Amino acid sequence: MFRIDTPHKAPTKPVPLPSGTGGYFQDTNPAGGTEVSADWLNHVQEEIAAAIEACGLTLDKTDDTLLAQAVGGAAALKAHATDTGTVTTPHLRAVLAADASRATGLNSLVAASEGSTATGRDSAVIAGSGDATGQRAAVLGAGGNSQATGDDAVVLASFGAIASGDQTAVIASAGGEASGAHSAVIATSNTAAFTEATGEDSAAIAVAGSVASGAQSAVLAASGSEAAGEQSLASAGKGNVVTGARSAVLGGKNCELHDDDTVGGGSGASGITKANANQNLTWKIKNSTGNAHFKNNLRVGGDPCNDVTGTFEVNYLGQITTGINLPTGANAVAERHVLTGINILPGTGHLYAISNSRIGANSLVLWSFESAATVLLQGFARVTAGQVEVVFHNPASGAVTDDITVNYIIVNPV
Repeated sequence: MFRIDTPHKAPTKPVPLPSGTGGYFQDTNPAGGTEVSADWLNHVQEEIAAAIEACGLTLDKTDDTLLAQAVGGAAALKAHATDTGTVTTPHLRAVLAADASRATGLNSLVAASEGSTATGRDSAVIAGSGDATGQRAAVLGAGGNSQATGDDAVVLASFGAIASGDQTAVIASAGGEASGAHSAVIATSNTAAFTEATGEDSAAIAVAGSVASGAQSAVLAASGSEAAGEQSLASAGKGNVVTGARSAVLGGKNCELHDDDTVGGGSGASGITKANANQNLTWKIKNSTGNAHFKNNLRVGGDPCNDVTGTFEVNYLGQITTGINLPTGANAVAERHVLTGINILPGTGHLYAISNSRIGANSLVLWSFESAATVLLQGFARVTAGQVEVVFHNPASGAVTDDITVNYIIVNPV
């Protein structure tokens, strides 16, 4: 396209003649064919030239594709004031307000980005820098050459991050990779190690330099930690490792929990290497048995805010120490109650209240029961000043009627 350059051209655009009544061209009429005026030709020329130049192109007498270049992008766009209707645009790939970018996937888009590519079907890079190569993948507001390579994967508001597993996400993170299927890395950063969610259905959330490698595992609010066991958790700690299945390490640093079905914690002076063995644990509670192990003293009662000695203490040797008054001889407070003809319906419990003025609000009541009905289970004991309530449960499908003997002893009586 070029402006007219013949010898008799006007050097500037002439002032248009007064407007007449609009009409249409025709080949002939009684007076001859339709005249073509300079005004009309100038308008046609300037409408075409303006469209080309508005796209940043330069008029060139040797290039007759300039108008096609200027309006070609509109083939990927449909706009309407109220409703576009259901449409399929002629062009199914688009690059919009972007630099050094490319869209090659079917129904792909790169918008407001730099140095980016959208090669996956139904993929997009918007306001970022990176590549969306998976199907229905997206890099949104993410820089540092972030990558969404898995199908249905997204990198959002991150830098230098990778979502390589299918149905994965990296969100608000500096670095990090979600490579396990259905995994996520959220609000994380890299330190000396790379943050990853490699296990299926795994997550690394609010962590630095940590790995969630077990299936259905998570590292939460931690640094330099790993949740390697199936359905495991490493939380609120530093340098911890969980290799047991269905287990969790809570707090602490530089310890490993390898037991299955266990909650624990610990503290080590320096970093550890995963050994698939317990390391530097100071306490653990095994869910499958209910057993609890503590490396040092266990305190019950007292003031935990100020580390005041509890109602009683058990040390690491299993000995009852400071803070306990277990009366003996004439001072012992122990009783035996016989309940006759107690009927307990199936799936219910029976509460028995024992009044004793020697029971204080901080007393501990140890109790047991005897019954010929072996199906009965021992329930809780609720202590208030002057009273303890104990409960028997009947888990069987039929009612139980029996005599029940209750034995109890009061620790720290008043």
